[in-house]
Amino acid sequence: MGKEEIFSKFNIKDYNNELEKIIEKKAFSEDAKNLLLSMFYKIENAYDDYKKIKSIEKTKKEELEQLLKTIENDCNVIELIKPKIKEETILKDKKFIAIYEEKKIIAYQNEKSIYYGLCNLQQPKYKVKTSLKIIDKVIEKAMNEGLWISKAEIIRDFDGWSWNIERNDIDNYIYNLIYQNFSIILGENKLNKWLNNNGYFGGIEKNIDKKIYKLICKILVQEYVTVESDFKKEIDIKIKKFKEELSNMEDKKIYLENLAEKKKNNTKLIKKIDNLLSNLNELKDEFIKVNKELDDNNKIFSLSDFVEIKQAQRNKLIKEIDEYSQAMKPAVFVEKKEFFKDSIEIFSSIEDLTTQRNFLIDLQKEILKFFSERIGKIETKKEIYDMIYKLRYYKEIYLNEHEKIKDIKELKKYIENVEKKLLTIACNFKVLNIISNTIEENYRIMEEIFNTNMIDLEDIILEFKKKNEKIILNIYEDENLNKCIEYDKFEDLNVKYNKKIKLFI
Repeated sequence: MGKEEIFSKFNIKDYNNELEKIIEKKAFSEDAKNLLLSMFYKIENAYDDYKKIKSIEKTKKEELEQLLKTIENDCNVIELIKPKIKEETILKDKKFIAIYEEKKIIAYQNEKSIYYGLCNLQQPKYKVKTSLKIIDKVIEKAMNEGLWISKAEIIRDFDGWSWNIERNDIDNYIYNLIYQNFSIILGENKLNKWLNNNGYFGGIEKNIDKKIYKLICKILVQEYVTVESDFKKEIDIKIKKFKEELSNMEDKKIYLENLAEKKKNNTKLIKKIDNLLSNLNELKDEFIKVNKELDDNNKIFSLSDFVEIKQAQRNKLIKEIDEYSQAMKPAVFVEKKEFFKDSIEIFSSIEDLTTQRNFLIDLQKEILKFFSERIGKIETKKEIYDMIYKLRYYKEIYLNEHEKIKDIKELKKYIENVEKKLLTIACNFKVLNIISNTIEENYRIMEEIFNTNMIDLEDIILEFKKKNEKIILNIYEDENLNKCIEYDKFEDLNVKYNKKIKLFI
C-alpha cells in the first residue's frame, strides 16, 4: 500500500502519530520537535474555521497530508534562533529563512516562524510563461510569496475560536493581495491545477481580462524594482528596444518591405549553404578556410562537425523566414504592435512608484466588477453562501499597512453595489430572512454583517428593541452578544421587536 493510500485512511489521531514517526527520524532538536507537534495541533484545531472563513474546498486531511509530506521530504534541518541573541547576524529583520537546496529552516522558537519556513519549502512552486518573458519572474515571485502568506493565515490569524488578522505578520501586502486577486479570478481549482502542473501556467494573459492583467503587471513591476536593483536596468533596455521596434512599425509599407528583403537575403544564404553541402570539394575547402581563422580552442574537430554547423545555420535561417512571413500577416502585425505598446506602458510604470496605490485601487474596482458578474450567474443556495463568505473575506484583505479593502473611499460605491446585488439574490433564494421591505434598510443590516469577524455567519441571531425613541439591533453569535447597533429610525421593519430571529433561513 502506497503512502497516498495510507494517508487517505488516517483520522486526526493517526496524523499526529505519523508526524511523531517522521520527526523521530530527523535530526531535529527536542525544542524543534515539540514546536512541530504544537504547530500541527494548532493547525488541526484552527483549520475548520480557516476553511469556513475563506470558503475553500481543500479539506483538513489534504492540508495535513501536504504538511506531513513537506516535513518528511523537504525539511531536514531546523535551526532555532533565540530572540535578541543571533538574529541580527542571521535573521536580521526576517521572521525566518528557508533554504530549499539544503532543506533547511532558520526560525525563531515559535510555531508561526517554523510554519512560515515550511510553507516556503513546500513544492512545487508557481512558474509562469508569458509572451513578455521578463515579467515571468515578477509574477512568480508574487505568486509564491503570496501563496505562503495566504497559507500562513491558518496559524497567524486563527486560534481555534476566533479570527483576528495579524497585519504586522503579513510580510508583503502587495503580494498577498495579488495572490488573493488571482484566487478570485481563476478560482481555487484552477489555481491548484496551475501549481500542480509542474508549477507552469502558460498563456496567463489569455486566461484573465487584459485590463486586469496589465494592472497586475504594472503593480508587480513597481514592487519588484524596489527589491531588485538591477531590474530597472533590464526594464530600461527593454523599453528602448520596444520603442525602436514600434518606431520601425509606424510606416507599415517600409516595415513590410524590410521583412520581405530579410526573407530574400535568407533565401540566398540557404541556397549558398545548399550548394556548399552538395559539393564535397567546396565543402572541404570552406572547412579548411574557416578553421584557419579560428584559434586552437575553437577549432572545428571534423568535417562532419562542420556539416552539422552549416545545417544548424540553415535551420535557423528557415525558422527566421517563417517568423518574417508570420510578421507580415495583417493580424500578426496588429497584434505585435499592440504588444509593444502594452509592454512599454507596463514598463513605464516604474518611472513613478507613487502611482502604485492608484493601480491597486483600479485593480480592485475590476475585481469587484468580477464579483458582480459572478453573482449574476449564481444558480444555487450553496453558491450564495460561498459568495457571502468570499466577499466578506475579500473586504478584510489589507491594501497596505493601514487600509483594508473595505476602508478605501474610492471602493465604497463598488462594494455597496456588489453587496446589494448579492443581498437581493440571497433574499430571492430564501437564504436570508427579509428584515425590511426596503433594499436600503436591508443593506444597512447586511453591511454590519459583512463587517463582522464571526466565524460562522449561519449562527447569527438578530434582535430588535426600542429604547428611548431609538431602535437597538443586537447581533448575537448563537447566544453570545457580538455587537449592539443603535439607529434613529428603521423603516418598514419586517420582524417583531423583542424577538430573536436567525438571519439565515
